[in-house]
Amino acid sequence: MRSSPGAIARCRSGITVVLLVLLMPVVLGLVALSVDVGYLYTSKGRLQSVADVAVLTGIAAVDETKTYTQEDAQVRTRISQTAAVNGLSSSFFSVSTIKNPGTDDVLLARVTANYRTPLFFSGFLGVREANLGIVASAEVIPGQIGYKGGGLALFGDLLVDANGNVFIDSFDSRDGNYNPINTGPDGRPYAKANATVGGNGDADVNGDISFHGDLVIGDDVEITGTSGYVLGSVLCGGSIDAPPSSISGFRVGGFPVPAFNPTPATLPAGVASSNDNWRITGYLDSARLASSQELVKGSGGGPKIIYIPAGGTYYLRLIDLQSDIQVQLTGDPSAEGETLIYLDGPMTVLGGVFNGGSSPKAADLRIVSVASTPDSAPIKIGGSGGVYADIYAPSQRFTLAGGGVLYGRIFGRKLDLQGNTAVHYDEALLPIEGGVLVARVARRSPHLVQ
Repeated sequence: MRSSPGAIARCRSGITVVLLVLLMPVVLGLVALSVDVGYLYTSKGRLQSVADVAVLTGIAAVDETKTYTQEDAQVRTRISQTAAVNGLSSSFFSVSTIKNPGTDDVLLARVTANYRTPLFFSGFLGVREANLGIVASAEVIPGQIGYKGGGLALFGDLLVDANGNVFIDSFDSRDGNYNPINTGPDGRPYAKANATVGGNGDADVNGDISFHGDLVIGDDVEITGTSGYVLGSVLCGGSIDAPPSSISGFRVGGFPVPAFNPTPATLPAGVASSNDNWRITGYLDSARLASSQELVKGSGGGPKIIYIPAGGTYYLRLIDLQSDIQVQLTGDPSAEGETLIYLDGPMTVLGGVFNGGSSPKAADLRIVSVASTPDSAPIKIGGSGGVYADIYAPSQRFTLAGGGVLYGRIFGRKLDLQGNTAVHYDEALLPIEGGVLVARVARRSPHLVQ
């Protein structure tokens, strides 16, 4: 006897209903698990961030004039206060410190948190709670400065002043040339977000700024305007005046930021009279270089390129390149070593590229301003000029304006960033001496418990 098409269809429909009924618990379980796992990792990230900022705040309370016992009490108090402000009760975490036996100071602080949180839907699978276990540690390393593993991109001893479309991010030249592969909140591409902007004084930030990293300031921070953002945390010794949406990470005012005491820039004996200036060739005024030790553009035809042999030591009283001049390091910088320019006067680069070429690196060129009178020898990059260098000018004002771009790092007395400018911090640069590095060193992923 043959079944009718209608009977076959009804049979198949019945089988489908049975399968749906049988699979429904599995489908619901998978949906429940995906929702709860997403919630867990969001909660874990928040908990990790609170622990991070708490332990960083705690380690910054280390005072070398006190004993380990006194420092330990200060560190614990500061950690508990910061955690409470950010919604984490001290009942959910423990604090431990490690003593530096050589100095009787706190060397490392660690926060271990275990937070049990109820789940939304995983109870269907017999799992009703999750334990979020994280560890955040911070240590003091003399001779370096940074924050959360990020490097010091810019530092203004007295003032950091940014106005306009100022863009700051980081990259690592050991991985290749600058390549912005990520997208920021404003839609602009950036490479990495490990650039720290620091200062001992105030920071005044205004306009469409894009900071990809942390802002660590000794005094007050003021961010005006609604379109700018800091893709990181803001910590300062004073107060923070900023729109809520402008800071993606934590904002901590009254943070005991350790003062960075820069090592004075001094001119080694004999360099003023015995140097490698004579090796500089190309499109320059050779007479002025020889008589006045001034690097300025030349005249006439030919390529507008100035060649500086890599690995040399140079002494200049002036750098003034206000057109489309390109300065190139010749030879093999990786083999010849760092090129040093001791600058005993102002530097102006407007247009062109200083330390250009196919693969320029800031680590290949260090410019040290040895002018001792404050603000007597300002450094300015503008006019769409680009500089690949590590610039150390603790007594001088640094201005980046008019489309200027710095690939590297700047340490100055005052930082003045204006208009459509950018700083791409090169993470390949060695730490600057004289400060303190506070770094996260460990963490643990969340795990489910019955």
